[in-house]
Amino acid sequence: MKVTLKERLLGLKGNEVIAFSLLVFGQTMLGSAVSTGVNILFTDVWHLTAWTTAFIMLGAKIAEALANPFSGYLVDRTNTKWGKCRPYILFATVPLVAATILMFLPVNLGTNGDIIFLTATFMIYTVANVFFYLPMSGLMPLAFPDTVKRTKAISYSSTLGSMGSILPSLLFFLIADLVARGSGNDKLGYFISAIAFTLPSALLIFLTFNKIKEKVVIPNKKEKYLESIKFVVKNKPLLLVVISSIMLPLANLTGGFIGYFSKWAYVDTINFGGVGNLAILFPALSILSGFAYMLSMALVPFFLKYMSKKTLFIASSLFGIVANVAAYFIGYENIFLFAAFRFFTNFPVGIAAVLMSSFTTENVEYTQWKTGKRAEGAIFAMKNMIVSVFSAVTIVLPIMILGILNYRPEAMQAIVDAKQPLMQSEYGSFIHDIFFCMTILSAFGYVLQLVPMLFYKFNDKEYAVALAEIKARDEESAFL
Repeated sequence: MKVTLKERLLGLKGNEVIAFSLLVFGQTMLGSAVSTGVNILFTDVWHLTAWTTAFIMLGAKIAEALANPFSGYLVDRTNTKWGKCRPYILFATVPLVAATILMFLPVNLGTNGDIIFLTATFMIYTVANVFFYLPMSGLMPLAFPDTVKRTKAISYSSTLGSMGSILPSLLFFLIADLVARGSGNDKLGYFISAIAFTLPSALLIFLTFNKIKEKVVIPNKKEKYLESIKFVVKNKPLLLVVISSIMLPLANLTGGFIGYFSKWAYVDTINFGGVGNLAILFPALSILSGFAYMLSMALVPFFLKYMSKKTLFIASSLFGIVANVAAYFIGYENIFLFAAFRFFTNFPVGIAAVLMSSFTTENVEYTQWKTGKRAEGAIFAMKNMIVSVFSAVTIVLPIMILGILNYRPEAMQAIVDAKQPLMQSEYGSFIHDIFFCMTILSAFGYVLQLVPMLFYKFNDKEYAVALAEIKARDEESAFL
């Protein structure tokens, strides 16, 4: 039998779990390339102030929060030959990829022109990502109605997704640094690096599109969208999941600082010669934490053999609190010890990501069980909108803290170039302050994400009952 190129790339013909996982891999690789490089691109390459960068990020996150309910509204009212969610995944890819390429384009439009250009492209990228990510999230219960296969898809896609996020962490700054040193143009280095991840991501998304089918057919919504929101608001378990999800970015606050930490923390003591510290230390410090993230995601099905999802979530959150507090008191002077603790502080993040995805998906059925209405779009839109509002603060917070700490990369680099010790200069306390934020504030985030889930009552037994009753109703409706 002839095997097509698409089938070779997918590895297994007709395996939707693999196809969906590769779709997530492509999306996370593109998103990780942007999130890895964009802050330092703005502050250290384009030389925007930390406060200007923070306001650009904040504006984009507000646009993201507003776009979420609108995208949910459209998904709930879409019914095409491709399904409800798949059309948006296909067509949102074009502006998403285009905006990413333009954002890293090495142009020089003057101070005000640069700010307008970067604001516009980052805003388009952010909104396009909403119209891609939300339907991709809603696709899970439609493509995998069987709970066993769904759990497998969640685990596999989370693991591959984490791999997609790790690749830019390992290679983005290295590619950018090598190109920049060869060309003498930092902007060109970042552009080539962005292209290296964006185009393969787009290819994977397009290749996997036809391998995933929506099996649950939901008729067009006839009630007003506010009615769908009303059903969701009455879903108390979902509201607890949303509140806990809001705190997830704060628990992983390290991600907002690690690039700056890698660039400056060891500049007085470690020198890699022809390659900058950022290009080597950022991926080095990301390896163990990325491995922990992947390993914890892959181990979720194993842990769930011995405990419930709620118990696992609570246990992992407590582990995150202890690990971050311990990391703070051990310090960062010994880079090897610091890197090892990055493994332990990041291990609970992967577990929380898988469980939150599972909790949210289950609440689609909870809403249908209690109200007779499925509202994938409204549920994921509401969750994503609220999370976007708060993550606007937690994503912008590290940049604002840089502004408060008077971050001046050009002045700091001048001290380094003059062979003067940075830690003994007026910027010496900078690293100590962001290390406190990376550890103690992250521990506080774990506390905040833990508390709501202590009151979560929709357990596995109730979920099984809900699925059985929904199936019985569907069979009865089909018979009538």
